[in-house]
Amino acid sequence: MKSTNSNLAELIGFDVTWKVDEGMSDSVMIENMLKWAEEKIGNSEYAGWCLSFIEDALEISNNIEIFGGASAKESCEMYYDAIQTGVPERGAFVFYDCMCPSEEGLVNWGHCGICLGGGRVIHAWDIVRIDDFMKIKELIQNSKKIVVFSGAGFSTESNIPDFRSA
Repeated sequence: MKSTNSNLAELIGFDVTWKVDEGMSDSVMIENMLKWAEEKIGNSEYAGWCLSFIEDALEISNNIEIFGGASAKESCEMYYDAIQTGVPERGAFVFYDCMCPSEEGLVNWGHCGICLGGGRVIHAWDIVRIDDFMKIKELIQNSKKIVVFSGAGFSTESNIPDFRSA
């Protein structure tokens, strides 16, 4: 388990490009993201789309666009400088290794969520749910079958419509 930390660009672990209203602080953007994410609890719309869930939480709630990797694992690796260990901070994107079957054998697509604070992470699994950040690691390890639909490049290259067009 790895979590990002520090300023907003590091917290979200993406190459952040946006135009925001002057005066909108990182903390306001984080709270907007968390509020949007919490409104999705119990929703199955994002099942298997963990990266899309955290991207949408930030983008939709703050009317911005971010660009990251094609999978949770790739996004995490792109921003290795922001990686921290230990209990993630409120608003941090939290990344996990997650081995998934593919035509080439097992592939580490990763899994991700957003820390709500106190070690609780909201993430899209079968439904959008909240789990202790260490329990998610156990959830992944104990899963018999994992299906992951990940970021923009992965889905379209595989002839799967991107999430927003589906």
